[in-house]
Amino acid sequence: EYKKAGNAKKARDLFNSALKVDPKCSAALLQLGLLEADQENWSTAEKCFEKVLSFDQRNSRVMQAYAIMETRRPEGDSRKAIGLFERALLINPRDAGVLQPYALYCADLGDIDMARDLLERGTEVNKRHAPVWQAWGVLETRYGEPEVARDIFQQGIW
Repeated sequence: EYKKAGNAKKARDLFNSALKVDPKCSAALLQLGLLEADQENWSTAEKCFEKVLSFDQRNSRVMQAYAIMETRRPEGDSRKAIGLFERALLINPRDAGVLQPYALYCADLGDIDMARDLLERGTEVNKRHAPVWQAWGVLETRYGEPEVARDIFQQGIW
């Protein structure tokens, strides 16, 4: 709640208090990493994500957050981000929540066909994940045919 309210210091203090009780609390480390990434404290966020992955190697949510952070930071490494997205999908291939940001990143890199494939896969594995439908519709609006985009948006509504 403090994080949502913009009180990063109070939120950070509470996450650190939770980690004193349980230093291997994946949820607290993930949320602290997200907070630090939001504050553009890239190396601190990376340490939080790496710490979780040192004892919880199959945590696809942490890999997703870490990959997204890597795409946002100015000196981010595209190979590292793609590797994290791929690792997350190896753990949970049906995670539309990973497929959608991975596709958006591919589009940002200029690989529209890969982005399209990832978004289509996202709609196949989770027909109810609205962000995948929305991202695919926007992608087709920008790079495809308006009629295709309209059909995709319509499918996402149903």
